[in-house]
Amino acid sequence: MKSYLLFLLQNSSRYEDLGEPRFEGALGVVMASMAIFMLFVLPSYWLWNGIWANYPPYLRAPYRQFLRELPFYRRLQPKQKKSFERKVQRFINQKQFISRSKGLRIDHRKKVLIAGTAIELTFGFKRFDFAHFDKILVYSNDYYSKISKRYHRGEVDLRGYIVLSWAAFEEGNANRSDGINLGIHELAHAVKLENKITNRNYRFISKPDYRMFYNAYKAFAATADEPGALLRSYGKTNIHEFFAVCCENFIERPQEFEDQMPKLYALMCKMLRMNPLRI
Repeated sequence: MKSYLLFLLQNSSRYEDLGEPRFEGALGVVMASMAIFMLFVLPSYWLWNGIWANYPPYLRAPYRQFLRELPFYRRLQPKQKKSFERKVQRFINQKQFISRSKGLRIDHRKKVLIAGTAIELTFGFKRFDFAHFDKILVYSNDYYSKISKRYHRGEVDLRGYIVLSWAAFEEGNANRSDGINLGIHELAHAVKLENKITNRNYRFISKPDYRMFYNAYKAFAATADEPGALLRSYGKTNIHEFFAVCCENFIERPQEFEDQMPKLYALMCKMLRMNPLRI
């Protein structure tokens, strides 16, 4: 715009030959151009940005190759993969990914694997935006919390943060069949919190279903620890950790979950709107 204005002003002497003031004609052209820009170009730009942020038609090419690292995505049919990809792009568009460690770069792979993990959990929903959480904070390794006075591998903050140790995230993805996955675990906490926050997904878990889930947690918490049990004992900490541990197994080893705990598995399918074994 500046260069355009300079061009007009430098060539405005021709208006003097017509008996007009030196800058009047150029200024009129500039004002007309600005009016067109404000009335048509800028609104179109805002409209396209809004559509792209909320309804992306596809996943951008640099991201696509990394989705193949997710077994859940690889099992989908071609039409389902397109839907999964669009949801991943929307998550990336709507979140701010922030590096919290010196030298740690938030590249395409980090973004798409974090977003893909979020969509694994919520693929059964027509739309699940994690609307309350707009920032993803990523540390290289375990990090020290000044609030809890201890080291963490990940957490979900009600101020709108999802916090992850990238080393722990990668460790969880290295074995996608053991039912232990930091990314799924922390994003499951965010999913459960969305159930309590007034937005699009408020109370997506019905009261009767939540009561059934609470009873399942109480029954699990009362059992003795057994080596090799499907659900690890950390799920006994509270109902929030129980939900996160269930989600880890729901995504990573659904067949074992259904075989060993069919009623709880069916309840998870109902709450998360999908059956990973029959998608």
